[in-house]
Amino acid sequence: MILRIITAAAALLLSAVFVILFKKNKISAAVMQKAVAATAAVFLTVFISTFFIGAKINVNGSRNLTVEVFDTYTDSGATAEYQGKNVTNKLSVSGDVDTSKIGDYIIEYSFVAGKHKYKAERTVHVVDTVAPQIALNGDENCTVSSLELFNDEGATATDNYDGDITAQIKTEIKKLSDAAYDVI
Repeated sequence: MILRIITAAAALLLSAVFVILFKKNKISAAVMQKAVAATAAVFLTVFISTFFIGAKINVNGSRNLTVEVFDTYTDSGATAEYQGKNVTNKLSVSGDVDTSKIGDYIIEYSFVAGKHKYKAERTVHVVDTVAPQIALNGDENCTVSSLELFNDEGATATDNYDGDITAQIKTEIKKLSDAAYDVI
């Protein structure tokens, strides 16, 4: 807060210097107007944010995160200010992230000052981007004579999230030529 007050005071002092320089014909009216306007903007921003708005919750890290299912999630927390004072110790945190279930989770940081509740949120998306693993039963390549019946030995499939998904395998036989086929 002291730094903000010093910044605001410096902006006011700088404006006064520009007015004095203008009166002594050291700078033009246009330059003085722009300089005073810029320093006044700094003063007002610092003054208003310190004494009127005064509440701010800073979410540490990103407000929107993606985490792989089954990974560990550790929240990086937040800090809070109210009227220039650190009030992080007054922050309440609500919400949980269950990384064993795909979905979107909200972590809310909040504190109450006077009659007002201030809050900020982080959204955590738990996703599954790991592809299923497919294992062929038998050989990858096989030769069958034209008089034999082809017997597909099948495959198994597992997914890190859904487990055994063998029943979801779809087999397609694709003719490559009169003598060759691909089993997909």
